[in-house]
Amino acid sequence: AIVFSLIRHSHAFHASNCNRQLIHRQFPNRQHKPSSPDLLAKNEDNQDEYGDDNDDDAISDIDADDWRAFRAQLVAGNQDDDSGDAKTSSSSWAYDSGNMIEKGSIILAKVEPDFCYFGLNQQYFHKSVMLVTYHNEKEFTKGIILNRPTNLFLDDEDFLDDNGEPYFKTDNKNSTDTDNNSWRIWFGGDVRGLYADDSEGGTEIVCLHSIQTDLARNVSEEILKNVFTTNYEGARKLIDANEAVSDDFWVFAGYAGWSAGQLEEELNRESWYMISADSETVWNELTDQRDDNTLDPRDAGLKSWSTLMGMLGKQDEARAVSESFADLSLKEWAAESILFNSTLPVVNESDELDDLLKSLSPSISNSTDSAESFV
Repeated sequence: AIVFSLIRHSHAFHASNCNRQLIHRQFPNRQHKPSSPDLLAKNEDNQDEYGDDNDDDAISDIDADDWRAFRAQLVAGNQDDDSGDAKTSSSSWAYDSGNMIEKGSIILAKVEPDFCYFGLNQQYFHKSVMLVTYHNEKEFTKGIILNRPTNLFLDDEDFLDDNGEPYFKTDNKNSTDTDNNSWRIWFGGDVRGLYADDSEGGTEIVCLHSIQTDLARNVSEEILKNVFTTNYEGARKLIDANEAVSDDFWVFAGYAGWSAGQLEEELNRESWYMISADSETVWNELTDQRDDNTLDPRDAGLKSWSTLMGMLGKQDEARAVSESFADLSLKEWAAESILFNSTLPVVNESDELDDLLKSLSPSISNSTDSAESFV
């Protein structure tokens, strides 16, 4: 097995007065051969006389081979149209699945207007959207944060093998050492994350993709219908075989982790929403983040969180906690931790955050007391 190291190149890394080293240790994923269904097809004619989506037609169009979609049919069929707990359309669906944890589920951070724990600690979890990539109730749960894009791009030369040498396309006779790819990085979580060192096992890299060739299935694991994960080595094998380009991958550094029973306890405390959603919902959000040329990492993916809340019919709840202290605290964290070599205009949230802190001093004190029980 090849072990990779990723070190900082001075021309590629700079994060708001952070002078920290980035180390990558990547081990091959388990081999897995998933099925290869197509994405849910859009039905442009699925509207009633009032211009609204016809839920019955939409539900019948959901791929019956996808058991998550079948469950969405049952959920939608047993709830009133205005309940807000299940939303289906011609191309996507999402619903609150209660406390059921499973690989491929979406974890959506829940926000209380008068409780700002993630405004004080672990700000990157505030209004986060996470994809569960592994779950075993007797072992642990892993997930990656989907809505924390950075403006950091790494070249192949930034990925080094265990001897400190760049990993090149050795399997493709037609390739040369001058071939180079550009990889955009997402902040995936605080475990083995962007700034992990050797004592923490280095940075773990997870590459998300939707490639469904035989080789892709051999080097990947299916997390959700048409959503696969592989590591850097697997991604390079697909590129070397001319089956992919680097833009076909969403690259996450680090992950979020829970020990056995921990996530269940947090769900019981109503810290999160556990969501079932189709793959098109996931890819729509990730593609929007990738293709938005105006995207600013300091916005910290708040739009994606609001979109998912809207799909659950929780728009009012989302609006009630907009531009809160925790929002500003998250943006401060983003400016410090996931903004690299930026030519973006300077946005100083500090004065506004200080003013808000002063006005919230009593409630923050109370929240701090509550946070002791939270952790």
